[in-house]
Amino acid sequence: MDIILILRSAERAKKRVVGDPFDLKTEQGPQVDKDQFDKILYLIKSGVKEGATLVAGGDRHGDRGFFIQPTVFAHVEDHHTIAREEIFGPVQQLIRFSSLNEIIDRANDTNYGLAAAVFSKDVDKINYITQGLRAGTVWVNCYNVLGAQTPFGGYKDSGFGREMGELYINVHADHYIHLVGVYANVRNLGVIFLKCLNNLICYGFLIKMYIIWLYLTWFFRPILKWFLRKTSHNKRFTGANEREILRGAVNTVLLVKKINPKVHFQFVKSFSKCIEQIWGYQQLIAIVEELRTTAYDSDNLTHEQKLYDLWANLMPNEPLESRVTKQWQDIGFQGDDPKTDFRGMGLLGLENLLFFATEYKTVAAHVLSHSNHPLYGYFFAIVGINLTSMAWKLLKSGDAKTYIYNVSKSLPTIRLFHQFYSYLFYEFDKYWLDCRPKNMMEFPNISEKFERNIKISLNDPTSVFRINISVDTV
Repeated sequence: MDIILILRSAERAKKRVVGDPFDLKTEQGPQVDKDQFDKILYLIKSGVKEGATLVAGGDRHGDRGFFIQPTVFAHVEDHHTIAREEIFGPVQQLIRFSSLNEIIDRANDTNYGLAAAVFSKDVDKINYITQGLRAGTVWVNCYNVLGAQTPFGGYKDSGFGREMGELYINVHADHYIHLVGVYANVRNLGVIFLKCLNNLICYGFLIKMYIIWLYLTWFFRPILKWFLRKTSHNKRFTGANEREILRGAVNTVLLVKKINPKVHFQFVKSFSKCIEQIWGYQQLIAIVEELRTTAYDSDNLTHEQKLYDLWANLMPNEPLESRVTKQWQDIGFQGDDPKTDFRGMGLLGLENLLFFATEYKTVAAHVLSHSNHPLYGYFFAIVGINLTSMAWKLLKSGDAKTYIYNVSKSLPTIRLFHQFYSYLFYEFDKYWLDCRPKNMMEFPNISEKFERNIKISLNDPTSVFRINISVDTV
């Protein structure tokens, strides 16, 4: 094997910048998790054990995180594990060849076929090799160049069908994508174009049929989506048949996408969790909306009892003189009868206030005392109902997905929404006092700024909101 090529590959690997993926200078970040980290190191050791020559890297990078040194092997044989397995790590294998047909045959002699790359200045060789390689994507004089409009996926045991681009909708087609990039050899661009055009003419009829299919798909898509929305409103994914429904949905996808669950068992587990979370979030929206549209009814004994419980939790040492009384104003209602204040958010406003006062009794009392501040006081219950509106908007818009997905271990429940609301109330109280408002007329502006800050926090995929009880009880 050319010693110059080996030395250049090793030198380039050693210069590769490994570190923080958010740093623009970084060329290689960490592995996704410890399992993948351990798998790569295991395969590297197998390469050494089976006789390949390690010329660069071969170990972890640094002493923190799942970073691996850029690794280069020379004198690799086809039977070596590192030549046959998908490593998905910073490992390069240098293998000798003698002819183009040999390249194609040896490259296709594998159970995988996600992507390939060809580097050459000879357009005829490029055309010959790319047509022979059995891979979902073939890059030419470039690597890992992806576009949202170009379908991506593999052959054989690689990938899960096709994703991205319009072709993904045809789940039964086995499309072969050539993503061609020519950077330096511009003179050959015209030759490549003419050869590609010749291939397109051969498939002209198929292209016309595909255009007709796309037209019909885009025409009927809005109608289909409207029908699904109307027929699936408020459907529940709970009860004894929950697991059965979940398995049915997953098995349908496995069948359509031709995914082998024995090979991709981790995908089945992860995909099942995704379905559960996504569908559960939609159910949570339906449950919250049902409470929001349920009007408070003073003739309903259950509704009335919840209102009395709210008073008892917030004012445990002061008995309520009567059902209609100015005492309600002590916990932030506007008049003598709280029922009129629930018109905007319905029963949801009362349920949130009661949860906050019951589950976080000390915290709620702390916040209530702030609402009676001589300079920066506010209407506790009215502000609480407005924050219910804010929590509802964040849930319905999808901004709250970060919180719900990170906190729920199974199907999201209404309790998670109440906890989210309680966090908003607790944080808003602190934010209000920090703003030192002149009067309640500043509430809309302060509320808007607070909501903007919450949305920024929710953009962090690791967000998990919790009330800091140790601070509250000081």
